[in-house]
Amino acid sequence: MARLRTEAGISQAKAGELFGVSGQNWAKYENGRAPSIEQKSVQQRLAKAVGSDLEGLMLAKARLTGDAPPQRPGFGVAERGLWVASRSTDAPSLPITERVQAGAWLFNGDGPDVVGRAFPLGRDPRFAHADQWLAEVVDDAAEGLSIFDGDLVHCVAADQIGYYPKTGDIVLVERRRVDGQERERTLRQVEIFDGGVRLWMRTENKRHKGSELLRTADEGPFIRALVVAQVRRF
Repeated sequence: MARLRTEAGISQAKAGELFGVSGQNWAKYENGRAPSIEQKSVQQRLAKAVGSDLEGLMLAKARLTGDAPPQRPGFGVAERGLWVASRSTDAPSLPITERVQAGAWLFNGDGPDVVGRAFPLGRDPRFAHADQWLAEVVDDAAEGLSIFDGDLVHCVAADQIGYYPKTGDIVLVERRRVDGQERERTLRQVEIFDGGVRLWMRTENKRHKGSELLRTADEGPFIRALVVAQVRRF
């Protein structure tokens, strides 16, 4: 729990508040001294308080004990770069469901004209159980990642794969406002540091340049999807 909380960039007091206990009582859960820690329902609530889920909690625990499965490959440009997908007439099409654009706030329910379109690209077989889709990049200030206007990014739902942030990963990030009625979706690159998880906007545009700490869905920004591929159409 301590690791997930730290990577979420929140204090014990804040985590306790989100869970419904004091920071001191939250510390008991982190230390394994709370009697209800073994209850699955409690574990789910603990994980949710730090922006994760039960699968993410189990994965973090396994890594600490040395029983974790091999780390999923990262796709950040810092290590090996996004692979550029190509058109495949043999593969099922993935839907283009949204646009990502820095500074563009949309009301829930608003959809761009790309919704309903598809692109002939197969699903990533490593995440067969998870939702996968394509997002169109529009003025997203991601040129530092070699992702430009008109490109598509192949997204996999982070909450369905127990995504664990890794330095160099490229992720689709969402921020919300007006009690969650408005949303902004954009691309960021992950950096793990001692204080938690930092999300960088890779651009030379001074208006957008900088980073934010990963937070919960209620506070934002939070990771909505892992980007596993880039499609250059033009």
